[in-house]
Amino acid sequence: MQPVTWFDSTLEVLPDYYLNCDSAKRLWQDWRVLRRLFIRRDHSRDLLLHGQDGWLPIHGMTVHRQLLSITTDEGEMVLNMDEPVVWLSRANPANTQITRHSSRHPGNQANWCSV
Repeated sequence: MQPVTWFDSTLEVLPDYYLNCDSAKRLWQDWRVLRRLFIRRDHSRDLLLHGQDGWLPIHGMTVHRQLLSITTDEGEMVLNMDEPVVWLSRANPANTQITRHSSRHPGNQANWCSV
């Protein structure tokens, strides 16, 4: 695991995951893509949200009036769509090759995470 600093906390990046630092809107887009690509599987370990107890599986998301509601083991979190958020995404969710044109790499930081 590689430690990364996010605001005042140090985050541990789990092996085989990408660290994402982006808007809540981008998290929603990633969630929707996973649900469309892999319809018949549990996605709770494909995206992990940073919470008080560390990395939490995301059990569900809904959008209503530019607010993203995210359900995790800690309960529900509501974010504005342009609010910054940190999450991990599994590097290869279904053991298939998925090409992404991005600067994100497993275990490394994304564009604007401060290190």
